Amino acid sequence: MSEPVLDRSLLPAGCTVLCAVSGGADSVCLLDLVRRLGDVTVLCAHFDHGIRGAESARDAAFVEALCKEWGVPFFPGRGDVPAYAAANGLSIETAAREMRYAFLERTAKEQGADVIATLGIAVCGVGLLVASSLDGASPLWVVTLVQLVIGSGTALFASPNTSAIMTSVDEAHMGQASGLVGTARTLGTLSSMVIISLTMNAYLGDEALGPNNIPEFLEAMHVNFALFGILNLLGIFCSLGRMGGRVRRLSHRLLHPWNHH
Repeated sequence: MSEPVLDRSLLPAGCTVLCAVSGGADSVCLLDLVRRLGDVTVLCAHFDHGIRGAESARDAAFVEALCKEWGVPFFPGRGDVPAYAAANGLSIETAAREMRYAFLERTAKEQGADVIATLGIAVCGVGLLVASSLDGASPLWVVTLVQLVIGSGTALFASPNTSAIMTSVDEAHMGQASGLVGTARTLGTLSSMVIISLTMNAYLGDEALGPNNIPEFLEAMHVNFALFGILNLLGIFCSLGRMGGRVRRLSHRLLHPWNHH
């Protein structure tokens, strides 16, 4: 993989960075990159979702030991995701994301952190932008890797406003806040479908998809991937804008991610 680049215009010297570290290779790499900068205060947060039992405990122990070795302050958290999901009618994945983001937001506020450094939205956005450059001649392994990048970002992704909504209400109103998040996601999905339909119509017109218009179809997909990738990345800054400019977002770009293969 090419060396990841941290955008220092969004990560100035002297700021405090809270890195969300699951124990996976991507988040550990991010923590290592940030601590190597040398001119920022680095904190590490790890959230145990209460789902995988002993395996979750091993992940938490690994991250804690790594932080001790690197001299990084460690802030653990734990939640009963299955119980929260059942109480609010959510899937396990959705409940896990909401509880994790709420924990990170609380930890950042408690520690005075300027940045919550998470990968999901950025990874997904970068994957979509890379997908916009694929064509019929792209090797299958490249296409597969791009799909894995997008899938990984989606797995880590939660709406940029989820943490703002879930941490602005008390526990008694968590269900209502969750409903608002679900409504926002539904509207986002519908909007995406409308944009894709309009783009396909612009390039294909009323003609049915077939061998003769594959180039037009691919061009439409390039436009869609690029547009959604840009919107995905811009969503990070729109979300942080609610904090009145106090928070600066850690922005990192993975150059030529297919070199990881």
